[in-house]
Amino acid sequence: MKLKQKQLVNDQYVVIRPLHESRTLPSEVYLVQNIFDETLYVLKIIMKDTSLEKEVSEIFNREWKSLKKLNHKNIVGYYDSGETNEFYYILIDYIISSKTMGKFLELNPSLTLLEKLKLFRDVLFGIQHAHEKEIIHRDIAPNNILVTRDEDGLQIKIIDFGLSKIRSLIYEEQT
Repeated sequence: MKLKQKQLVNDQYVVIRPLHESRTLPSEVYLVQNIFDETLYVLKIIMKDTSLEKEVSEIFNREWKSLKKLNHKNIVGYYDSGETNEFYYILIDYIISSKTMGKFLELNPSLTLLEKLKLFRDVLFGIQHAHEKEIIHRDIAPNNILVTRDEDGLQIKIIDFGLSKIRSLIYEEQT
């Protein structure tokens, strides 16, 4: 299912344009705007009606529950989540002019060692915060780290907590 430009989601978010379509899951990512305050967000949708419905539901629940517990400058911000008849959705920060870590490093081969170490340090700070909140990401990879430049220099945001585990729930899942 492709959301259409100007389509309204949850009577609040209007679709601006698609950003990404997953090759492994029935999910899509869109740039949306809140119609009340004009704030831009990223809307990740995960389709319900698929052969992977049980797994999709689990991934959706893991992601929004994990993101809701986290509040760190190196982890994408969570704003809202819910479901329609067709899909689950999660609303997160829109990181302007960001690239995945892999793409960013490819486009910036002249980064100094110090700049690369600072990026790595910031990834570790984000992971440390998640671990302090008992969240294990389980899929840290260049495609799940966004990099952008702002007035303070290079900034990173860890994304995609769909495979994460909340330590306090691991025992419950095993029983």
